Formats: sequence, C-alpha cells, structure tokens
Amino acid sequence: MEAFALSKFNRISTKKLRRVAMAVDKMNFRQAMNILGALPQKGAKLIEKTLKSAGANLENKETTAGEEDWKIKEIQVNQGPYYKRIRPRARGRADRICKPTSHLRVVVTDE
Repeated sequence: MEAFALSKFNRISTKKLRRVAMAVDKMNFRQAMNILGALPQKGAKLIEKTLKSAGANLENKETTAGEEDWKIKEIQVNQGPYYKRIRPRARGRADRICKPTSHLRVVVTDE
C-alpha cells in the first residue's frame, strides 16, 4: 500500500532541495528520518516534515506493516512559481529580484 504527502510553495530553490532529496531517495523510512535529522540544510527539515506526513497518511490507511517495513518509493521536487520583487537602482531604474519556490511530493510504501 502507498501513501503520499505534498508540500507546496516552499521558499527554497529546486536545486538546493533536490540535493538533499537525492541523499534519502529509495531509503528505509527510519534510516531516512535519522539522516534528515542530522543534516544542517534547510531542505532537510522540509523533507523530514513532509516524510512524517506521508508516514502518518500510510498509518491511517490501516496497513498491517510497522514503521520498520516502510520505504521511500519516490521523492519528486518540482519548480513552483517565482516571487517577483523589485529593487531600486541608480537613476530611477529598478532591477527584478526573482525568489524561487518549489513543490515537494514524497511517496511512502510498505514493501
């Protein structure tokens, strides 16, 4: 049985989030939670939170397997919309500042 969790509009670039996601992809649930708890990156906290949610969703589906049997099936990191801001420059001009967001999807399965 599978369960998933979504986390949308995270204020982090997809490149930075993917780097952390690749470290725990296809891993055991418990092992991934331990690794994410030790990593200092902002993306690790976001993935850990979403992974916990996916685990709770799997638990609510009345599965017979325990947490030690859960496995991360896939982690998808997609680009979200950019927050566009303006920074004043010299001589009345303006530069555009683009702040990236990302969407995260975690799928957990009991083997």
